[in-house]
Amino acid sequence: MYEFEPKRENVDQKPFIIRAHHFFYFAWLVNQYDVTPQKLAKRMISWTKSSLGYILASPASQRKQKEQEEKEYEEDVLGVDLEHADENEKHLIRTFEDFLGLPDNYASEIVEGIPDIICAG
Repeated sequence: MYEFEPKRENVDQKPFIIRAHHFFYFAWLVNQYDVTPQKLAKRMISWTKSSLGYILASPASQRKQKEQEEKEYEEDVLGVDLEHADENEKHLIRTFEDFLGLPDNYASEIVEGIPDIICAG
């Protein structure tokens, strides 16, 4: 398991919010001994890039709409340039490090439809 020195002096007492579709990443982070925040952030960026490739398999009638939706999603997640993608990766790393640094008894909340800290990146 990844060991991280917690930053406990500035812990906000509000629950740590995890959007339901991001829960897998946090669960994987705490349950896999070989996963570090750095590795997970890189994998998330890579998975996002590869998942965008399904557009080409869409029927021609749906392709234009999907291309626009995916372009917007890609720009939101990966950015329009490498600098933004690097910043997003750093944000993910900080998020996972902060999560691992929380005390074991710190409250977390799984939510739907509310942006979490990953979405804020």
